[in-house]
Amino acid sequence: MLRGAGPLKIIAQDPSTGPIPLAAAHAAEGLQKLLGIAGTGQVPDVEAVKEGVTEMRAARQCLVDAIDNVDILLKMLSGLSVFLDKD
Repeated sequence: MLRGAGPLKIIAQDPSTGPIPLAAAHAAEGLQKLLGIAGTGQVPDVEAVKEGVTEMRAARQCLVDAIDNVDILLKMLSGLSVFLDKD
């Protein structure tokens, strides 16, 4: 996961990047955050719980952003298929 997240973030910074690499970068970041939370152990202290909640919110937003980018791609493909199906 960590090896893939770095290059995806670099690719996603290019303004010409399409929704697929952008969605993948967001998803990788969200999963990375969730794995970081999981690494705190089964019985974290109070401070770790507070940080965990903040990280979970950030992870959730990353995953929502990934879904939004997939939705953009699906709309693009839907419009394209309508165009290609015309005689």
